[in-house]
Amino acid sequence: MKKLLLTMGLMGGLLALPANAFVPPVSELLQDVFAGRKAGEGLELVFRHLVQVREGTFVEVVETFTGNRQGGVIQWQIPGQAPVYSEWNTREYNFKGGKSIPSRTSAFIDYFLDQGSNEYLDRLLRERFIRRDQLIQFKPGYKPEGDPKTWETKDSYLHHDDIYLSKVGNEFTVAVVGMKEGEQKRAFYVNRQGRGIARIEWGVGTEKALWDFSAFQSAGSAGRLPRVFSLTINGLERVKSTVASAQVLKRDQLATARAAAKQPSSTAPSDALEEAVRLIVRYR
Repeated sequence: MKKLLLTMGLMGGLLALPANAFVPPVSELLQDVFAGRKAGEGLELVFRHLVQVREGTFVEVVETFTGNRQGGVIQWQIPGQAPVYSEWNTREYNFKGGKSIPSRTSAFIDYFLDQGSNEYLDRLLRERFIRRDQLIQFKPGYKPEGDPKTWETKDSYLHHDDIYLSKVGNEFTVAVVGMKEGEQKRAFYVNRQGRGIARIEWGVGTEKALWDFSAFQSAGSAGRLPRVFSLTINGLERVKSTVASAQVLKRDQLATARAAAKQPSSTAPSDALEEAVRLIVRYR
């Protein structure tokens, strides 16, 4: 397939056009995004967040997530304060004392946790960031056979109006708008070279929220991950984060880490920590 796509680009002259360039199939880009990830029972992820809880007021939070796509335990800590823990059951973040924060999506955390592109594509389909009809690459009845010069790929390739090239920062990405209904929108953007997911976007009423990811680097067995990401709401950056570490865990390591994180504690989140965490997980 990749040879076919390269032939299409060369025959049609599309690869030389920066704005109207050939748009690679989304499924293949996702395969590249998740290439190199090794199987494990789960991950330990350490994120460092700088959260603007209100204008001019920032809170620094260290998040240690231990788990997999079925759920996890999270340690939250403001430097100098005792840590508190929450459990993520894919539907909500539950804190000691009965407080909970609904989980809007799993598309954010599954980007880090999934070991293959098929898992993540399934998540995007279920949450309407992409539709199945957007995965169709060629017009009905197209069957390239014989001499490639006779394939007429340029005329047979199916162009989707809601899949297009778009810039995120300084990088060209492939934008996929899976849902746009009235005041609701869901879209994701994948780096054109398949290095990573560049953006996850929501539009809800008058609110527009973006998770942007950048600085893609190898994290060993965890595969290639963004080292920097941020949450912007209505044009204002509210959360700026870095990935401090990512470690693939075996079954016994995952069980030990979960048990340690779930030890009884009388610590409840401070008002500052709770306010910051609510912003961090608002679109997660």
